[in-house]
Amino acid sequence: MNRYSVLKLELKNGDISDLTLQPRFELLSKGTNSKDEKYRKVEYVADFKYKDTFTGKWVVEDVKGMKTDVYKLKIKFFYAQYPHYYFMEI
Repeated sequence: MNRYSVLKLELKNGDISDLTLQPRFELLSKGTNSKDEKYRKVEYVADFKYKDTFTGKWVVEDVKGMKTDVYKLKIKFFYAQYPHYYFMEI
């Protein structure tokens, strides 16, 4: 909640633009395996996404308390598939 308040102020001041809450990033599309079993898509849901107006870069933020094993794995996939985003953990 505190980070969101800061980002809203930065948005108002023009430091960032296009603030999105809980953006979803697809890491693996749904499909069917060799045994004809279906599986659902895998997504990573960040806390915030926005554009830094000074650098022009897209930023993805995650406010983390505890890093689970699933989170650590999803972040590796995120880095591989979305290298154009600057990722921050807070």
